[in-house]
Amino acid sequence: MVDSGKLVFVMKCMLAAYILTAGLLLLLALMLYRFGLSEKTVSICIIVIYIVVTFLAGLLAGKRMGEKKFLFIDCQFHTEHLESMGGRYISWEEYDSLLT
Repeated sequence: MVDSGKLVFVMKCMLAAYILTAGLLLLLALMLYRFGLSEKTVSICIIVIYIVVTFLAGLLAGKRMGEKKFLFIDCQFHTEHLESMGGRYISWEEYDSLLT
């Protein structure tokens, strides 16, 4: 059973990740408007934002929980590139069971 304090911290990490992601995506939208970035550049930036933010949130949560194996990325989409780096699709049920 997971300690409720740890679970609250994990939820706070997830909330912080969503807020940071939203802020960075808004910044990217501003840069798109201001500098007229290409579609390819914007797509790459979106992927980088999701990967970096979720990696940092997972790393923080894992350190707090005292387990080094707590590292996964919630990308919400599946790409060949992520698969080539060892990423794999998991169902919501499996994802939820990893959190609890």
